Formats: sequence, C-alpha cells, structure tokens
Amino acid sequence: MFHRVIPGKQKSVFNNILEVTPEYLEYCINYFKKNDYAIVSLDVIHQVLDNRECLGRKFVAFTFDDGYADIFHHAYPILKKYNLPFALYITTSFPDGEPIPWWYLIEEAVLTNDHLAFETTDKVLNLKCSSRNEKMKTFERLRDILIDHNAPRHLLEQLYALSKNAFYRTPGELLLTWGQIEHLSRDGNVTIASHTLRHSALNRLSTAGAREEILKSKEILEARTDREVCHFAYPFGGRTEARRREFDIVRELGFRTGTTARCGNIFYDHGRHLECLPRVMAREGLSMGLCASGVLPFLKNKFRSFVAD
Repeated sequence: MFHRVIPGKQKSVFNNILEVTPEYLEYCINYFKKNDYAIVSLDVIHQVLDNRECLGRKFVAFTFDDGYADIFHHAYPILKKYNLPFALYITTSFPDGEPIPWWYLIEEAVLTNDHLAFETTDKVLNLKCSSRNEKMKTFERLRDILIDHNAPRHLLEQLYALSKNAFYRTPGELLLTWGQIEHLSRDGNVTIASHTLRHSALNRLSTAGAREEILKSKEILEARTDREVCHFAYPFGGRTEARRREFDIVRELGFRTGTTARCGNIFYDHGRHLECLPRVMAREGLSMGLCASGVLPFLKNKFRSFVAD
C-alpha cells in the first residue's frame, strides 16, 4: 500500500507516513524481482483467491490510494519502465477540488501558527502549537475530529482560513486531474479503482450514506474512463473506520476485491473474505523483507495469521 511518491526534499512533516521517495519505490520493485515474486494486478489477486489457483511463485500487488498528482509524475514512469501492473484508488471528489485531502491542510495550519482557535460543533478549542511536540499533538487531535465528523464544510472552511499555502488548493498540483486519470486508464497495466466519493470514514455514515459514497464513486469512474471498476479500498481502512457493515455493502455492490489498511499478508483463506483484504503499508526505510516474509504483520497481529474480523 502506497499513497504518495515524492522526492525526499518535498516530504511533509506530519503526513510523511503517507510518502515514499521514487528511490524507495524502485527499491521495493527490485526487492520483489530479485526474490522471484510475480508482481500482479488486482484481477490476478482475485483470480488466485477466488479459484484457489497457484501461480507457482510468491506474488504481490502494488496499490496507490487517494489519487495524488505525484503518482503520475514520479511513480508512473518507474512502473512503466519495468512494465508493471498497479492499482490506483481514486477518491472522485479530489479531481474536482472539493474536498481536498484535509490532512495536508491541518499540517499547514499547525506549522504556520503558534496557536489555533478551532470551533467544533459545540465548543471552541484553544490549541497550542508553538513547539514541535505541541504541533504533533494538535495535528493528531484535529485529524481525529475531522475523521469523526467526516470533514464537514464548516470545519474545512476554518482550515482553509488557517492554511496559508495555496499549493494545496491549486488544481493539478497536489492531486491528479481527470485528464491524467483518463490517460492512466488507457494503460492496460493500470487498474482504476474506487476510493469513495469524498474519502469519508464509512462507518460514521448511515447505511444509505455509505452505500452512496461507494456506488457514486464507482459510477463516476466508469463514466470517466469507460472501463468497469471492480475494486475498492476503504478510506482510512482501519478497524475503527471499516467494519462488517461496510464489507457487506462492498460485497453486495459486486466488487471483486475490497482492500483495507489492516496490516497482513494474503492467504488462500482470503478467498472467503475478498471484500476485506489486508495490505502492508510501504514506509520509507522499512525493510521490505520484514513485510513480505510476514514477520511484521505477524507481530502486529499478535502472533496470529490475520485473515479478517
């Protein structure tokens, strides 16, 4: 699981967990090639698990969440050089500029202010952010608030006012444009997949609201690319944002796979849980051997082979 691929000097302060360098992406590719992995598409993952087929070798799929412009500028040329398949999970409101990834707005607000007065639904929070430690705590608190409330407009407007860097609001700078998405969709190695309409934490929505977030994103992507959209990733994707109700909606809507952000390797038993597949997040400096071998997921899942819950 990747999000952004950007040169090291451009990496952010608090959102850098979402960012790797082009060099790290190439390191990952070479690790899997050197160790005789098949780098496959999500359709192949589905085929292997659904039919319990054996490829005769270990396999891995590369996925990129949200739809950042640097995927087009930095990741795509590398993946194309190696002629590799990958999946791109698109939040369909992002190319339209509304809303944008507000976690970057929070970072900008925290970094450029020593104090923030932030008005929630029922109170005003006075938040200190003069030291590095205070800035981190404020960033995490505001992130939790916006996830819990699914980033309503009145909260986003405050972040826009507090964030002084127009970069995050310039179309095509931070996020893929529809033209770039359509261009990528014409490459047979690229799987365009759904990541909801507004990047909402689905379990904070009604059943009808969650279904609409998923289905409308699929319909928009299919209309834009003239290709069937068969794969889905849950926004945020942890145990507190995606649960059985959300998994059942994805299964009901006929997606071949649904991927979470829960850390785990793929087992044949996932053929019975195609709507909630785990992934391993690629992180700069992290040994891919620890992840691919299953050691890191095994530790994170308290010494059990994680399938679904």
